Amino acid sequence: MPKITEEALTEKQSADITLPTLQALVVTLTYATLGDAPASTLNWAAQWTDIAIFTFRRLGALDDRWHPEQHLQSADERWVQAEEMKRLVYGVLRIDTYLCIILDRPPTMRYQEIGLPLPVSDGLWRAETTADRTNLLWYEPAGRTKGGFSTMVRDGLESRGFMTGYLRMPHLTLEDNHFSLCAFLSEIWCVSKEAHAEHHRNHRSPELNRTADRVNLWKGYLQDWRVHTEKTDKLEDTFFGGCISDCSHFLGLDLTLYHLLCLKLYANMRLLEHSKCCSGCPEANIERVISIWARSPDGRQAVYHAAQLKRIYERESNMYGLNNQRLCNALGPVGLLNSAIVLCTYSARTSGVNTPESDTVMTTPADAIELGQSNLVGTPEFENWISHGGPATVDRVSLHSFSVPRFSSWYRNQLETCPVYSSRLITFLLTLKF
Repeated sequence: MPKITEEALTEKQSADITLPTLQALVVTLTYATLGDAPASTLNWAAQWTDIAIFTFRRLGALDDRWHPEQHLQSADERWVQAEEMKRLVYGVLRIDTYLCIILDRPPTMRYQEIGLPLPVSDGLWRAETTADRTNLLWYEPAGRTKGGFSTMVRDGLESRGFMTGYLRMPHLTLEDNHFSLCAFLSEIWCVSKEAHAEHHRNHRSPELNRTADRVNLWKGYLQDWRVHTEKTDKLEDTFFGGCISDCSHFLGLDLTLYHLLCLKLYANMRLLEHSKCCSGCPEANIERVISIWARSPDGRQAVYHAAQLKRIYERESNMYGLNNQRLCNALGPVGLLNSAIVLCTYSARTSGVNTPESDTVMTTPADAIELGQSNLVGTPEFENWISHGGPATVDRVSLHSFSVPRFSSWYRNQLETCPVYSSRLITFLLTLKF
């Protein structure tokens, strides 16, 4: 594949790049991001994802200017090829998003440049005859087939909360909502990067923080997205309530990506994982910054999202075999790694009681809040804990320094078959101070 794509995509004129070549590349990139691929494969995939996006720009595919050769095919065949190209673009949007999270790299594709409509519904795409397709077109929501994706996202965000915009249109699927989360990442990356850089410069003077309003705005967007999708698709009840083997795998994907995006806003994951955000970070200052974070409402919000990521991974582990789990949720392992980093860091920094030599000595306080449960956000118990702190548990294990060995052992066992994440977890645990 590298030899084929290098010649086809880098040496040929735009007009000579065929749809099958792009399809072959995207299929290869998809499988390169799954399973236990080594870091070298993931970096290769990131490089070729950038090339694929550049090729889409050259072809005019992102702003809906790419058209099949009309003199070679019927109108029906041209419609199919145009939809195939559209689905390739959205497939690469997902790959770019996943690699951004997995490799901690900035996203290459921004939603502002995607002028294509959303892919047609699954029923329409799978229609076997032209007559069936024509009939089903009457029932497609107009906004999905005519409105550009960038316009939908922009109008939604400008309406404050994203929910007054295009997500109020009926019949949007879990997959459509997943694309909107992917679109959020490029903006969230920029906002969180700016906020972390400013915090690094002014950690001694929090009053100088000029990014708080933008961060809070995106926290609101994510929360509104979640409220809306809970009303339309009941993500939590459907995913955790019954048998999910026949349900869309986008249930777990949407929940995982949502919590990962929240973590980017509530925690500086690079700082927590490496105990420094750059080569010039003084160790004493870093320890103080992390301790302050662990005692803050943002730290507690991050712990909630970390607990939910752990819960999602466990649910999928119980429902799918190992290979199927990786195919259904490529973000599962990196979500579990982020969960481990946040939970272990928070537990190691929690103060208030002496650390016993054995965790069997410590009893869980009766008023501890259990974070590994559904429909917790918005309850008085949860809001009080976020605001004021207090004892908390995850799967009935107290969040305290005496529990770090138990948490770290469980996470190491779960990630043992994923060398990339396992090695990062071990390195993190070796630097963890408690």
